[in-house]
Amino acid sequence: PLILKTLNETSEELQSPRASREEIFNSIYEDLDFAAQNLKSPKDLGGSNYGRITNTAANAFKSRVALFEGTRSKFHQYGDPEKHLTIAKKAAKNVIDSKEHEIFPSYFNLFQYEGEGPQNKENILVRQYGKSIEESISSHSTQRTLETGAANPTKVLADSYLMNDGLPIEKSPKYEKPTSTVEVFKDRDPRMDATFFKKGDAYIGTQPVFNVPSLSFQRTGYANRRYANIVDWQNSRSYIDRTLIRYAEVLLNYAEATYELNEAISDTDLDMSINLLRERASVNIPKLTNSLVSANQLNMREEIRRERRVELALEGFRYWDLIRWKTAEIELPKTVLGNYFFEDEYGNTVIPEVTNDNVIILQKSDTRNFNPNKDYLWPIPTDQISLNPNLEQNPGW
Repeated sequence: PLILKTLNETSEELQSPRASREEIFNSIYEDLDFAAQNLKSPKDLGGSNYGRITNTAANAFKSRVALFEGTRSKFHQYGDPEKHLTIAKKAAKNVIDSKEHEIFPSYFNLFQYEGEGPQNKENILVRQYGKSIEESISSHSTQRTLETGAANPTKVLADSYLMNDGLPIEKSPKYEKPTSTVEVFKDRDPRMDATFFKKGDAYIGTQPVFNVPSLSFQRTGYANRRYANIVDWQNSRSYIDRTLIRYAEVLLNYAEATYELNEAISDTDLDMSINLLRERASVNIPKLTNSLVSANQLNMREEIRRERRVELALEGFRYWDLIRWKTAEIELPKTVLGNYFFEDEYGNTVIPEVTNDNVIILQKSDTRNFNPNKDYLWPIPTDQISLNPNLEQNPGW
């Protein structure tokens, strides 16, 4: 039920049936429009108020919400996709037209102390932490957690990164099957280097220079480099801001909404969105254009989705993207693969199961399942149905 007023113990609304998706989204849009109209801009807030929610944050979040429902309704075939995609495009364009935000030059430093504060105009909304051990209001231990293998990048993510000629590895003449962990990064989109540890990178207190992933922890053979900071690792706590919404996502939302509205996108729209990410000083790979797609038999939708995947890698979007695109039923049951098993480098302390092509196997497909008739929705908790029998359980649960 959508409840927009205070209830008492006898209110009949307590036994209301579920509201429609359309009612819920209309209410969300109304709230975000009110916020956008009444919150201050980043410029008006000024540096001393950095971290407070702004009108651009409201529009940026609106673009996220509307893109989710627009694409979900399009690919799951219900509702009014055009309505939501139009809202997503307009909300993203409002952020672009505000001129309040821009792309930060260093992709790696987005997730370091260098990327904190009002000088980084890419960050639209962040979760702030304390300043130091002496001013430790709150902290996180992201690097420590990831170092021990709580989450590892997989081969399917690694293979998504373009070569530095702007082509996928299966299309680029520059790609060669790697023979070492370092060669995995040869001639690739520099965002891969900023996201994955490779030999020679500054690492942790007990191992100042990274060598190769430890298969005892980083079982995919890939290691996550986000929030890497030796001092923070030694202190077992970090104060690096965690980005919740950044301008790069808004640009990706704009590109995807534009394409899905018309199943086409102009080079002009690509230049004001995705190509700003490719032109980031630390990235600098060829533009995505209609001629590049045509000349290399690429698919524009897949290239827009690829850009989203690598730019927003490990930021919590992938599962929900698969859900809204209705591709979870294809992707999630697949065997989970890691890096090539370079025996000379990894040694024989942990011998993983590998494919015929010597790729590390993490989970076989026969242990994974996604039921498209059930798993695109989660269940309504049974205790809520007990309290209100008029709630209808989702199919299959």
